[in-house]
This record gives sequence, structure tokens and C-alpha cells, in this order.
Amino acid sequence: MIPSRTPRLAAALLLIPLAARAQIPEAGLLDALSLLSGGLLAPRDPPPQVTHDGDLYRVRVPLAALTEPPDAAVEATARPLGAGVWDIATLTLPPAGVLNTPAQANAAPGVLTFAIGQQSFHAKVDPTLATPSPFKAQLGKITLRTENAPQHTDQTIEQYSMDGTLSGDHGRLNAHALGTLTNWLITGAADKPSDSFKLSMRSATIRYAVEGLDRARAEHLRASLQSRPPAAPAATLTLSPATRERLHAMIEDFGGLLTRFNIDETIQNVHFEAAGANTVAIGSVRLGLAGDTGDGRVNAHLDISVADPSASMVPSDYAALMPHVVTIRPAVSGVRSGALMQWLREFTAEGTDATALQASAMALLNDPQARVGVESLAIETGPLKVQGAARVLPLPGNTPGYSVHLTASGLDAMMATLQQNPKAMQIIPMIFLAKGMAKPQGDSLVWDINYANGAVTVNNVPLAQPPARR
Repeated sequence: MIPSRTPRLAAALLLIPLAARAQIPEAGLLDALSLLSGGLLAPRDPPPQVTHDGDLYRVRVPLAALTEPPDAAVEATARPLGAGVWDIATLTLPPAGVLNTPAQANAAPGVLTFAIGQQSFHAKVDPTLATPSPFKAQLGKITLRTENAPQHTDQTIEQYSMDGTLSGDHGRLNAHALGTLTNWLITGAADKPSDSFKLSMRSATIRYAVEGLDRARAEHLRASLQSRPPAAPAATLTLSPATRERLHAMIEDFGGLLTRFNIDETIQNVHFEAAGANTVAIGSVRLGLAGDTGDGRVNAHLDISVADPSASMVPSDYAALMPHVVTIRPAVSGVRSGALMQWLREFTAEGTDATALQASAMALLNDPQARVGVESLAIETGPLKVQGAARVLPLPGNTPGYSVHLTASGLDAMMATLQQNPKAMQIIPMIFLAKGMAKPQGDSLVWDINYANGAVTVNNVPLAQPPARR
């Protein structure tokens, strides 16, 4: 085994610009590991240790944060393939270790103990991103134990895997990946038996795609998030100079940070049990977040979907009222990026007036292409299906208004079901009231609800005024 560079020289290599060190094999390998890990596997203190035997290179990244084992490190082996591409055959975490964790709001500092029973990794990485860089990782038989007196939490994960591809150029990064997790069990215990719980998930799948990520801005943003200036009291919006400076830097980093992103996660068969008594089960949960900044405008939406929920604390007489499908998509679209960035600067500026901030926010929505609200809503409960949408509207005087559109089908069938349940009869009058304010449209009922200047109308009828007889 031939030591190719001392740790001190390895640290110095990290400070040399990428173009200037392209001919140094060790530096190219460190660039490849840094690209794969978002910079985590190319630290400067302590620096990685690089050795080689012929064309087989070994990298050891010390993990000083682990208290056990005493020589904890991430280890990798790789071979150069030519044209700057690296074939990384292995990337191994410590099979077991101990990490001290910081104090939480209601708990003292704690200890995290982990063990990984199976590991495999392979990647072909071009640090310049001139060619696509595929990777695949798999971890199995994972156990974690977190101890924060007076409670502790144990986790087991049967298997976690991720494979994807990196591409782009020196300045911008594209990343596409698919991750899967199976049989995740979390159990918590404390001095008080009532604080114990058990949470299990049969499987989770996450897909993500990030396009046009500005690598320099992302690195600067990561460094900003790692720093911790004194936090301001949440209720006062009073910011310390250090916090204000940090926020301003983060805002500038967010401007032009990426072109497009899409994150979609689905969790199957969720089961929660509290204190051995109350239980909650959900067939599936889906969370999706997507956005883009094309044409100088911000577009983003959040998808939340829950299917087949049940809860033991809901009396059997009311179980039929539990929705079996709920989906909602809050969204922002067509907001000018430059104007939004300026509003964020004003929001974090010293001495900004709240009224002026509201006026600026409403000005963002005065653009005909700008929309903020709930793009879609769907609820299914037995035979009843409700769909809707909502939007924030700028009104004269720089005040917000709201417009809500709801449709429902199967309401009569739902009422017939409820009338067979004496304990559910108390909600029948509310349903009759809602039906009386609705506008028939085919087989559905429609409610157009508007709020402006403190007044609410339903289908153009003031809420305090009874609708005309039909």
C-alpha cells in the first residue's frame, strides 16, 4: 500500500479550484465523493486520507462526531476509468457506532446508538458531470436507539435502498433518484407508561428530481444552515443582527437556486398505537412537492393524500363518517420571482411596517398570472363526494379576499345513511342548512363562497340572509 498524499496535503487539495486540480487523481476522487454526498465526504477538518496500490484507491473519511468506535470512518474503494470518471466499488459506513445528540426542548442531551447489518454501494462518477453518473446504494438490518432521559426510542428498518443518476455541468446539477424503505418499526418508552408508543410502516417509496441546481449557491446555503446565530423570539419578529444577516444570505442563495424540482413520497400501511390502547391506522399517505422557476415566475404545489384512515377512539356509531379518501393541493403559480425575492428582503429588513408588507404581498397577486390558494380538494365519505378549490384575491385597499368553490354529490344518499343511525342524527340539521344554501347543478350541489371586507356570501347571498325559496 503506497500513501499517495498526507492528510494535510489532502486538505490543501480541497481548496484548489476544480479546473486547476483536474489532473490530480486524488483530487478527482475526492470531487467525486463530494458530488455524491453533497460535500459531506470531503471535509476539511479532519481531511480524508487517500492511499493507493496501483490503480486501486482507498479513501478514509474520519467521523470525529462518533464517540465509538474510536477510529470511526467512512471508507471507499475506487478505480479511475479514464476521462476523469471514477468507478467507486464500495462506500462503507461503520457497522456500528455511538453519537452524542444535542439537547431537545424538554430533554437533556442524549445518545444515539446504531448498527447496520448489510451494506452495498456502487457508482460511476464523472466529477465534471460531462457524462451521467449513476449510483446505487443499499442498507439492510438497520437498528437505532435514541436515549434522551426520561425516554428512549428504538427503530428497526429491514432494508433501505436508493439508486439514481447525477448529471449537469460544473455550475449546475441535475439529480434523479428512487428510494425505497421496507418494514420500519419505531417504539418509544418513558418513565411514564402513558408516554409509550409504537409506530410501524410497511413500506415507503420516495422519488425525487432536481434540475438546474446551482452548486455554488447550494453549498453556501448549506453552510448558512449549519451556522446557528442566536434565534429571535418567534412571536415578536425581532431579529438579531446575526440572524438578519444569515436570513438575507439565505434569501440571496434561494434566488436562482434551481430550475425545477419534484419530490414524491408514498407510505403504505401506517399503524400507530399509543400507550397500548388508542390506535390509528392509515392505508396510505402520499406527500408530493414540486415547483419550477421558468419564465421568471415561481410555480409550486404541495400534494397531500390520505386513504383509508381509521381510529379506535372514534365510536363505532361514527365510523361511517370517517373520510376514506382526502386529497388537497395548495399551490402558488405565476408569481414573479424578482418581486417575490424583493418581498422576502422587505420581510426580513429592519423596521419594516406590517401594513406595508401586506400591501406588497397583495401587489404580488395583482398580476393577472399570479394565483395563490388551494388548487384542488377532494373528500370521499361513504357515498358523499366533495370537491373544491380556493383562491386568495387582492382587494382595493391592499386587503385580502377569499373565493371558495365547492361541489358535492351523493349528499342525499349520505343523509339516508345517517338517518339510520340515531347517534348521528344531531348533524342532520347542519346538512339541511348547507343543502339549503347550495345551488343545484345536474346531480351535484354547488357552493360559491366569497369573503371580502368582513362579509361572507354563499352563491351571491349574504350569509346572514336566508336564501330565497325555490
